[in-house]
Amino acid sequence: QLNLDQLFLPGSNYLDIIAAYCKGQLNLRDIAYFEEGTNPTLENYRNWNITQDGLLISFDPYQVAAYAAGPQTVLIPYIELQTVIDPQGPLAGY
Repeated sequence: QLNLDQLFLPGSNYLDIIAAYCKGQLNLRDIAYFEEGTNPTLENYRNWNITQDGLLISFDPYQVAAYAAGPQTVLIPYIELQTVIDPQGPLAGY
């Protein structure tokens, strides 16, 4: 089992980068989203997957939007994370 921090350089601001990207993407959607659900905390970003195209963040129901808005996910391309990815970590190949 991997922890999110194991993907990134120690001491880096990876949570700030992830949060800013997710906020930006959610702002583009036709939903009223709850900004506090995107704050840069490990709790807010506990659901994630490594994909071929980027880091997929999945938000719990009601975390960032009303249930009626459906499940909310954000795919963060690795290029957006390149400054904080640990070159010796699990994302090194991306």
